[in-house]
Amino acid sequence: MCGGRVAAASNKQYHVNKKIADFDACSFYPSAMRFMDGLLEGKPNALHDTSYEFLKQQDGYFIRIKIIKPNKHLCCPLTSTINEDGVIYFINDLENDIVYADKVGL
Repeated sequence: MCGGRVAAASNKQYHVNKKIADFDACSFYPSAMRFMDGLLEGKPNALHDTSYEFLKQQDGYFIRIKIIKPNKHLCCPLTSTINEDGVIYFINDLENDIVYADKVGL
């Protein structure tokens, strides 16, 4: 997952002619850390069994995934790619692309 994205659904602009409450939940990192079991320490080991059943039993991991065919289209995609200029694009269509994930992201 890549943080820092602020947008309305489908990146549409909305013009509102009345007062609205714009709540900014400052720093979701402490909230997210609440769900973590801790930080990974020590020398990493190469995983040779990459079945999901095996991965669920591990404390943590970082894996490289090739997306063969995405099966879900979201208004606000959760996957992103970076172009040659370093701009992050959130897209649904990552067919045949390589992404990296950790235990939480998978």
